[in-house]
Amino acid sequence: LLAPDGSVLRDYAVSSEKGWTRVTLPPKEKGYFFLNNFLDGVMQKRDIETGEIMAAYDIRNKFSLCGMAEVA
Repeated sequence: LLAPDGSVLRDYAVSSEKGWTRVTLPPKEKGYFFLNNFLDGVMQKRDIETGEIMAAYDIRNKFSLCGMAEVA
């Protein structure tokens, strides 16, 4: 998590050093973000404060997850 000046505010642990391609924030501040791994085809919903994985989904299709959108 970066501040507007580019300084690191928070660091989150991930299961692999490679493949994390996209961080998506919900349209309104909700206390979580989505993290995608292109190589593994995995999406995670994480708590902004703790980095805890709130939900995860394996799309069962490697090398194809570039982005996502939250639909209300």
